Amino acid sequence: MRKFLTLTALMVVAAPGIFAQANRAADEKQIIANERRVYEAIAKGDAAAFLAFLAPEAITVEPMIGVAKAADFAAMLKDMKIQNWNIDESKVHWLNADAAVHTFRWTGKGIAMGQAFSSPMRSTTVWVRQGGTWLAAFHQETEITPPPAKKEG
Repeated sequence: MRKFLTLTALMVVAAPGIFAQANRAADEKQIIANERRVYEAIAKGDAAAFLAFLAPEAITVEPMIGVAKAADFAAMLKDMKIQNWNIDESKVHWLNADAAVHTFRWTGKGIAMGQAFSSPMRSTTVWVRQGGTWLAAFHQETEITPPPAKKEG
């Protein structure tokens, strides 16, 4: 009986952690899938699909446009042409149960406002769960540049 009670107590204590890990794995998969859907919408110039994955207060910080609200960025989609793109090196960092930071490398080829995209880029998106849906609240991109050459001497 004592073994049964000990085992039951362990299950009660451990179960929430096990379920939380399973939920986090599913949430991470959803966040990364949503990130890809955002880029698919951008590549297609589909502002409605793009905005569907963004929180109303979302902003982006990017080298070509600076700081922009989601709606302003969506209006610029007509001036963007993406030939190809990919995201890899994804990592999801948890802030709490309803907020996570997705870091990844973006590579691709295209133009925006007459200028070629920088590639590769180190990107970060903050995702928040609102009403049970994961939405992007903040996004930034930074060009990946090679380290400076070592000075001799």
